[in-house]
Amino acid sequence: MLKAERRPSIPKRHHFVPAFYLRRFAEPSSGTLHVLDIEKQEIRKQKPEQVMVVKNYYRQTGAPPEFDKNILEHRFGVLEKKQSSRSTSLSIIR
Repeated sequence: MLKAERRPSIPKRHHFVPAFYLRRFAEPSSGTLHVLDIEKQEIRKQKPEQVMVVKNYYRQTGAPPEFDKNILEHRFGVLEKKQSSRSTSLSIIR
């Protein structure tokens, strides 16, 4: 029996604020953020990977079939990976 080929994952949860940046505001002990949900009128703790996300936010639905509809999300991922390794602390711009 042949193993099924694994397809590369297609990102669906696109962060409009990078998770590496949000991690800088997380509680050191738990790694969570305090999130205010206005619609539910509640405050809760969540991991940075779970917030500031919109499904298929950067997906290019009008792109021709031969083009990667997730090119923006893939490129942002590359940039965010580079940036997250450069700095680990908050800095104040003066």
